[in-house]
Amino acid sequence: MSLTSFAGAANVFVHRITVVSRMNVSTLNTQSLAGVLQTGGQVAADYEAVWDAIWKQPHVPAPLLELCRLRLAQFHGATAELGLRRDAGLAPRKIDSLLAGNYFRDPDFSPAERAILEFTEIYAQDPAAINDDMADAVKQHFGEPGLMCLIEALGFIDGRIRLALMMSSLRAAGIPTQGAMS
Repeated sequence: MSLTSFAGAANVFVHRITVVSRMNVSTLNTQSLAGVLQTGGQVAADYEAVWDAIWKQPHVPAPLLELCRLRLAQFHGATAELGLRRDAGLAPRKIDSLLAGNYFRDPDFSPAERAILEFTEIYAQDPAAINDDMADAVKQHFGEPGLMCLIEALGFIDGRIRLALMMSSLRAAGIPTQGAMS
């Protein structure tokens, strides 16, 4: 294939993905993504192992990470992700308050939850804008290891949501995703 043909094909591909992305199709979420990636063999298995480990680590409780996951999904407009509920022991009312944008004034949210959610919001918008006060607020509740774990977890959760959105867009554009990793 010549460079001109390749560039033309790439432009068509990017255009198809852009059009589909604007349609806000979100059929995959961080749970169903595993089925698409399973053809990746050991790499996919290792990716899943990291995903599972994030939820089991001792520094930031899984219910707080679930709040972060939902907030990141909301920032991305990831409807399939927002429809997913991990069994993290969160009360539905608390999830509703988060998704309505009320967590910062809802008395059911602890200072630790507010600190993590504020950190998550800035992370989602511009990680470089995270300041020392936000990091210190997280460290006050979870220590330095908790802050480091939160940063790593947010990166992985955010990346996984983005990957699910990308694969959803590919599917909606008629581009096969099964076997995408092989």
